[in-house]
Amino acid sequence: MAESAGNDGAFGRLLRSWRRERGVSQLALALDAGVSQRHLSFVESGRARPGRAVVQRLCDALQVPLRERNQFLLAAGFAPEFPEREICAPEFAPVFDALQSMLAQQEPFPAVVVDRHWNVLLANRASERVFGAFLPENVDPSELFPDGRRNAMRFACHPRGLRPAIGNWSELAPLLFGRLAAEARANPFDRRLQALCDEIRGWLPAAAVGARSGGELPVAPLHLVLGTLEVRLFSAIASIGTPLDVTAQELRIELFFAADAASAGRVRQLSAG
Repeated sequence: MAESAGNDGAFGRLLRSWRRERGVSQLALALDAGVSQRHLSFVESGRARPGRAVVQRLCDALQVPLRERNQFLLAAGFAPEFPEREICAPEFAPVFDALQSMLAQQEPFPAVVVDRHWNVLLANRASERVFGAFLPENVDPSELFPDGRRNAMRFACHPRGLRPAIGNWSELAPLLFGRLAAEARANPFDRRLQALCDEIRGWLPAAAVGARSGGELPVAPLHLVLGTLEVRLFSAIASIGTPLDVTAQELRIELFFAADAASAGRVRQLSAG
């Protein structure tokens, strides 16, 4: 046990907050992390400072994302372990090139890359043309994205965004919100993610929050309708395997596919311009 000479208790407070958010007792966490409950109690109270290996085991047990693991390490007096590179940084080039390849290969169907807050970092041409065809006329981008960042959740759920064209909104809304709410629960101290969740919740009827609905298909399609134009899509979400970089862990790639042959033909027409 490393005694806490000069320890201000920051690590203990951080650990206790995460443990309580996860709904885990001291005993359960100690067993999962392979440490004694007495040592864990001393760490939480600020009477002891954990070693780096113990910090990592505690983070593993609490399923702490890489970004927050760096905070745990700093609070324990260690240097951060996981870098956070810009998506266009030279060191990120292999991942960036792979993302660009995935987007290109998905043509003529839409594909986007989003960050942990659902901000769109990359998008293929099909996503611009297909989804753009269903937007209300004269929509002001600043109305949808007041902070200047294109956000996929705002784009889909905003009353002046894609939402008016979503023919199965009552079915899709609770599923979209459920996905966002689950991510907010998994990252309880991400204020921007919590704020986005609250914002989207405010645009939904109370009945949609927490609701679930079944359907004839194994997935819930995105049914877009504008006049005589109609397409049905579904999506698959991919992530980077075994990430050792904060940015890499937080990236999500959403690939859209046609739910029927007629939709596939219309999407190809829209993508061709």
